[in-house]
Amino acid sequence: MDPAPSSPKARLGFLVVAATVIAFSTAVYLLRPTGDVVTAAEVTAPDFVAGLRDKGRGEACIALAVRGDVDLLIVGSSHAYAGIDPFILAQAGPGQSAALCAVAGWNALSFAALIEFLETERITPRRLVWLADGAAMRQLPNGERFVEMIERFLLDASHQRSVQENWRDAIDEGHAVFRLDEAGREDRLERQRDGLARINPEAVEALATGPGRASLDVLKTAMERSEPLPGARQALRRLCSQAVQRNIRLDVVLSPVPDGTVQAMSGLLASPEELADALGESLPCARRVIHRPLEQWGLDARHFVNRSADPDYSYEIWNDPDAFITHYESLSPRARLDVYDSNHLNAAGAEIFTRAVLQAID
Repeated sequence: MDPAPSSPKARLGFLVVAATVIAFSTAVYLLRPTGDVVTAAEVTAPDFVAGLRDKGRGEACIALAVRGDVDLLIVGSSHAYAGIDPFILAQAGPGQSAALCAVAGWNALSFAALIEFLETERITPRRLVWLADGAAMRQLPNGERFVEMIERFLLDASHQRSVQENWRDAIDEGHAVFRLDEAGREDRLERQRDGLARINPEAVEALATGPGRASLDVLKTAMERSEPLPGARQALRRLCSQAVQRNIRLDVVLSPVPDGTVQAMSGLLASPEELADALGESLPCARRVIHRPLEQWGLDARHFVNRSADPDYSYEIWNDPDAFITHYESLSPRARLDVYDSNHLNAAGAEIFTRAVLQAID
């Protein structure tokens, strides 16, 4: 006969079962994977994705680790986190998924860390797109700092967990960075589109590449101090080997740059055509290396104006050369960088370019 529920033997049995359940639950919690700090649903939500555009610099790589496998992965440097709109990537078709992993300073040698990251996280994208820029096969000044940053985002588990914990707190608290919903994003884009529509692209091209333009001077200085990247071709051939082995379809897209910037960099950087040839030779497995003039992407010089999408930006100054020069010279060196970026797209340009890239690689 079974003991009554209130008997000492029954109570002892209940305590043993309860202790077992608690111990098991604690073990599960302590041994839970890093990705459980935030969920895949959270890091693919439109407001979170829109917020990632403003955070950039590797956060999207950590979001990829949480999400797991994706169909399409776009990688690259600051040109990728400026030029690719993750909100549009989040709108992949039924049964498909797309993600961005962009860290400043990304070059040919960065793929070793990426491959290790993908293997560790057991992620095998069906398609890999490298948004390559003029420094793809160059060693930039302070290149070691870029290497450390890329490895921190891709290979440092403690850093990844710390970022995810910050996300968890921000999501729980309703932090503003993760409340940039579709309506807010569209409002910001519409303001920028309206502003760009009021200025002449030829006027922007002429004024943006004049003497003393801060963004162009910064780029020139960096390229003057850069050197050919040792081991770049070998690294890209190893990437090809890994892509073939894992059945990953690889495409390379050259990031769009204004004609004035290309001309100003003549002699300091390979031309886009020369870079496309070098990448095609080093990546024989690539389906294609896509290089198009700015206008073929649906872009012009205006799409490099007001990269930060400042709502108070005065677009009309571009229509009056004298007023522009007076205004520009009154700004601090740092503020001048926000007027025009010689090689990074603004938000309106990123929207156009992202849609065009997805069509180009289809």
